[in-house]
Amino acid sequence: MKSFLKNTAKHTMVYGLGQILQRAIGFILLPIYLRYLTPYDYGILAILDIISLLFGSLILQGIPSALFRSFSYDYLNKEEEQKEAIGTAYMYLLFSSLAVYGFLLFLAPYISGFFFKGKDQVHLVRLIFLTGFFGASANIPFVVIRAKSLSKQMVGISLSRSLIGISLNIYFVVFLHMNVAGIVWGNLLTAIMMFLATPFLLLKDISWKVSIPKLKEMLFFGWPLMPGAIATWILASADRYFLEHFSTTTELGLYALGFKIAVILNIILLQPFRVAWPAIFYPKAKDGEDPEIFGRFFTYFLLIAAGVGLCLIVAAGPLIRLIGPKEYWEASKVVPVLVFSLILGNGGLQSIINIGLFLKKKTQYAPIIVSVGAIFNIALNWLLVPLYGMMGAAVATLLCSLVTLVIAYKLSSHFYPIKLEMRRICHLCSILILILLAHCFLYIDSLLISACIKFILIIGFPTLLYFTTFFTKEETVAIKGMIKLKKSPF
Repeated sequence: MKSFLKNTAKHTMVYGLGQILQRAIGFILLPIYLRYLTPYDYGILAILDIISLLFGSLILQGIPSALFRSFSYDYLNKEEEQKEAIGTAYMYLLFSSLAVYGFLLFLAPYISGFFFKGKDQVHLVRLIFLTGFFGASANIPFVVIRAKSLSKQMVGISLSRSLIGISLNIYFVVFLHMNVAGIVWGNLLTAIMMFLATPFLLLKDISWKVSIPKLKEMLFFGWPLMPGAIATWILASADRYFLEHFSTTTELGLYALGFKIAVILNIILLQPFRVAWPAIFYPKAKDGEDPEIFGRFFTYFLLIAAGVGLCLIVAAGPLIRLIGPKEYWEASKVVPVLVFSLILGNGGLQSIINIGLFLKKKTQYAPIIVSVGAIFNIALNWLLVPLYGMMGAAVATLLCSLVTLVIAYKLSSHFYPIKLEMRRICHLCSILILILLAHCFLYIDSLLISACIKFILIIGFPTLLYFTTFFTKEETVAIKGMIKLKKSPF
């Protein structure tokens, strides 16, 4: 277990450092956006994001996930087979995305009319379709780098791409005053540069031919993920759609800002973990490791995610006040609910729960999980958004993340049983709820006193866990050992 945790932590930390560096640079853009874009403009950008997410997921057809499995599991230590699989995936995505996005360019007026309430944004929709085409096949180098666990190389490439995109966005928005269009153009030019660089990144790892048998295998693995991708998109986007059509674009902009703050958790923990996780659990499972190890890991991951999420929640209000004008301050209300939606969701705890479906090639069950959640999400948004606006959308998202997590556990455990430590999980959640309630009701006008209370609440979370005997004797000894090591001058 110790080596497993060490390996997971190592790659997660490297990926995490890369994500933090990228987003730290990108975070510079947020105050700029809030200065040059109104909440209404920010709402337009949020709708464009969900259009991009929908068609981008469908175009990929599950090929990146299928290639990752082929490289790391089916053709492990078979170099020629791996190269052929990479070539097949790249060529297929290149030509299939060309055909589909070419068709979507003609449908742009109808797609724009469906998503935007009484506003003509056809030109922006066409630009994001072009961005999607250039970005589709550029996914393949990142799959290969992840599968090889070359975390430092991936961080370097991702960081370079982010710097280019950010520079272009600043130029278009700040100097040319292009508003939302400037952001879209910046993203398009960045995607074109990555598209041109992709063949060079794959040069040593690719066989430039298509293997029909391998393509069939990857499509057999990937296509069952597509209905799930649609349902996942509904889970991620229904809130924004309902806010646009049943509330106001301005409130949608506030919600989008609150979500962007919550996504900091995704940047510093969830996304790096999700990137590193498949390269770790596939070999671990193939070694015949007891599934119980994943149940214990679930508890550890929940503990870390809850602690990081708590820090973000208590800091959200001051952070939004620091970077944005007063018209954006209301966005902090949705951050706590959205943070825990992310922890429960597919990027967090569900990544651990779902391993049975991927190990046993039962991806056809993945759509069932998210489809039920998507239907539930639509119903809740339809009920709650007209009444409660963005808070209703946030609560709907949280409840749906919880429902899909439970369904995923039931289905995945049928094929690869993971025994969760339910007593410890309930213990942890009880302490966390207590801390969150204290945070909600202890509001002080004084900035200094408020900061002290927030600090006490953050420290109180692990402290209460420790003194209520959450940790096992082995874990307690390990914690004391780490504390002594930190105190040592050597």
